[in-house]
Amino acid sequence: MTEQQANVLRGMGLGIFVSLLLVLYGIIFNPFSFSESEAMDDRIVVLARCLLIPLSVLIVSIARIARYRFFSPEDIDSTAASTPSSPLLCLQSLLQNTLEQTILAAFVYCLWIVMTPSVWLSVLPLSACCFLIGRILFIKGFRKGAVSRAFGFALTFYPTVVLFVLIVIRTLLSLG
Repeated sequence: MTEQQANVLRGMGLGIFVSLLLVLYGIIFNPFSFSESEAMDDRIVVLARCLLIPLSVLIVSIARIARYRFFSPEDIDSTAASTPSSPLLCLQSLLQNTLEQTILAAFVYCLWIVMTPSVWLSVLPLSACCFLIGRILFIKGFRKGAVSRAFGFALTFYPTVVLFVLIVIRTLLSLG
């Protein structure tokens, strides 16, 4: 394993550790004090508020490309009409990754609202905040390479993965 791979692994490992702690904290301590009998309407409001964060990050990612294209004579046309510049390719890569993360989070957040106990709802706002912090760190570190973006990627990705795994486990256990 190269030194760079080891450093990426450390960043990802730290992200997994933080994600696990965050989810456990939300489940065990219920920091937002959700009751055991939250109505579905109230649960959907929690979902909507939490989705505002990843959707806002996605909107900003799209707006960054639009702004860059407008002020770049080289990139104002579509990439079908010309070869994109390196800065535009970087912004497109960031947008692509953010889109992927947003779609994944949105689906998992919806499943979480429907398939977990109300007292576990605190996990969603915690995960959404983690998503925002992770995206900021990922974007700031993107041009510096894999080591600089690993922790940000992990903070965005792994809370969603942990939620998904818990949903699958709860589903499998309820079948038996």
